[in-house]
Amino acid sequence: MAGNRGRTAVAGVVAVVVAAGGWLWARQGDDHHETVTTAAGAYPAAFGSAPPDVPGRAVRRTADSYGVTGALSVDEIADRDLHHDGVEAHDLHTGRSYWRYTRTGADLDRVALAGTGDTVALWWDDGLITALDVRTGKPRWRHTLTYGDLPGDNGGIADLRMTGDLVVAQRRDDLTAFDAATGRKRWTAETPEGCGQTYGMVRLMAKTVVTEGMCGRTGEPQVFGFDENSGALRWKLEQKFKSLRPADDHTLITSLWTHEGTAATVDISGAKPAVTTFPVRPDQPAVGGGDGVLLCSDNRTQNDEHEGALVAFGIGDHRQRWTAGPAEGLRFGSPLLVGNRVYVVQQPSRVDLDDDLKPLLDGYDARLVVLDAGTGRQLSSTPLPLPAKDTTHLDVGPDAQLAPQQATGGVVTVAWVGLTGTDVVNDLSVMGQ
Repeated sequence: MAGNRGRTAVAGVVAVVVAAGGWLWARQGDDHHETVTTAAGAYPAAFGSAPPDVPGRAVRRTADSYGVTGALSVDEIADRDLHHDGVEAHDLHTGRSYWRYTRTGADLDRVALAGTGDTVALWWDDGLITALDVRTGKPRWRHTLTYGDLPGDNGGIADLRMTGDLVVAQRRDDLTAFDAATGRKRWTAETPEGCGQTYGMVRLMAKTVVTEGMCGRTGEPQVFGFDENSGALRWKLEQKFKSLRPADDHTLITSLWTHEGTAATVDISGAKPAVTTFPVRPDQPAVGGGDGVLLCSDNRTQNDEHEGALVAFGIGDHRQRWTAGPAEGLRFGSPLLVGNRVYVVQQPSRVDLDDDLKPLLDGYDARLVVLDAGTGRQLSSTPLPLPAKDTTHLDVGPDAQLAPQQATGGVVTVAWVGLTGTDVVNDLSVMGQ
């Protein structure tokens, strides 16, 4: 690919250069300094139109990946020593580069994409938001939105999300929504006075953009519901909670409502949220929801046997529906519930590390298990080729687990995550039907 970068354009000039194996499009202006390199060939077809029922085939391993859209993995570029930053899309069928988008003079902070759709959104440290056409890597639109006055030097409060047909830029005190296809600014919504948002908790549900935050001097947790079309604050939920997550397009769930042992369903289909609570065991935190069930992880363990068994409760009747556990001496990691399928990895209880804190994975037997969400019946169990665990990027320690990240377009992706499930080492194993 280095041979395709032989042309340097002057400021403000757009250049198109035909090169062997592809073409290069560049705008080297004072404002953007962009370069796009695209390989020749047809856009690769996705592996399917839905999450796979039996992901029994290893498709590919990716490194430093932000995720998968269609049959492309969108990855961090590897040659930062050239003072370029950006993303590179690789064909999951062949592993070859399909397009690359870079900028000079700016650092890339946030990347948002959906498993389906045709836009990849990037947010840079100079405030530029760039939306790329997933088929070509060329910019579709741009906006400049600075991160704002953040406490200290931590820019992590700002976040970027692809939510439905919106690109949502989240800052501590507001949200700004853009149309993903055209870049038209839909709205800006300010957080209620005295409140700040928790980054990353942006979800589109029943025409409502839902975020989480804290209000007041004591930091009381809140949930905010903004109208998808106008950005107007529809409601604010003031009950105490932890770990709210969507079960469908109008229901939020948790098993930590006011304290351990209280589960709740929050129906947001009306003018105000309707909360229903019911008891669960204190050691069964909610880990997912969908297809009419609240999915909990049973953390009662003795001698590391059957660790992380999954327990499903009916959202409507609150009754326990089923329990499914790993084989003796093994554990389940964090599950992913998509449609009527539960994807989870059965794996050893700990990851042994060497003196350099690198994982010792010889004999580390991991399997990708698929369960029916309605009954808990096991549909498949497949040996999982392990994604790399590069502790130079993130030291997740011996308690790291393998967990599914996406199930879309005929594939499931699996990555290493930290103990809390939030720190992800973005080297993926991609499994297909």
